[in-house]
Amino acid sequence: MPRLFDFYAPLFSLGLALQAQDAAAPAPAQAARLAQQQLMHARTQALEAGHLLAHVESAAFAVVAWLDEVLAGLPDAPGDPLQLMLFNSTTAATEFFHHLSALGPHESQVREVYWYALAMGFHGQYHFERDHDAGMLARLKALHAAQLPLAPIRPSAWGAWATVPGTPAVAPRRSREPRPWRFAVFAAAMAALALACAVMRPGMDG
Repeated sequence: MPRLFDFYAPLFSLGLALQAQDAAAPAPAQAARLAQQQLMHARTQALEAGHLLAHVESAAFAVVAWLDEVLAGLPDAPGDPLQLMLFNSTTAATEFFHHLSALGPHESQVREVYWYALAMGFHGQYHFERDHDAGMLARLKALHAAQLPLAPIRPSAWGAWATVPGTPAVAPRRSREPRPWRFAVFAAAMAALALACAVMRPGMDG
């Protein structure tokens, strides 16, 4: 089953294009409409893939909160934020962090979406923090990065997303973060293989 994050990758792509002021990026009002279409598609596809409704909606809220900040920073920003139209909310700046703090260990894929929203510049109630690598935002990113199911995509690869999405795309592949126990299992398997080869070799030589 595709990861929950993969369904929302086109929306992150759209937001990055707007942040970069890509020449191909649509006007803010058009971008808001495109975001709504992409969001509906992401929700439908994620549910059909077997993700829980609560997880799909929570991830959608995180992306919408981030996109609203991106759109608000542009000239001619849309009057009504996406959060109001889609979630009947005007307090995503604080709700985002409430939802994030309430995530349990079994909701790592939802946490992943929230983490990327933070990593891509979401400030919310911490709008006064100018340096995203210090303060509460930095601590939150570090705390939740350690709980992600996969190693994060390197920021240097985000530029590949900064294009206006047409059809939903699968996010770039992320390598699984090395864990000590994985190295131990791999080493044990290699040792067993070497022992088996050593036992078999005399018979093969004869």
